[in-house]
Amino acid sequence: EAIATKTITPTESCDILNPTFILDYNSNYASCNYIHVDSPFNRYYFITDMKIDIGKKIVISCAVDVL
Repeated sequence: EAIATKTITPTESCDILNPTFILDYNSNYASCNYIHVDSPFNRYYFITDMKIDIGKKIVISCAVDVL
């Protein structure tokens, strides 16, 4: 079941295999370990790290699911 659906647009160069996303903080994200990024990547990712940042932001680091 999806926790949230967000529309994001990369604002700078981004690693397609190991991207990092900065989103507005949502406490529901803490229970997530997997995400799907539709356009422009159309890939699934494991969440490898989450950090709370200033300004009520969360930094989510990911690694591509090769399967």
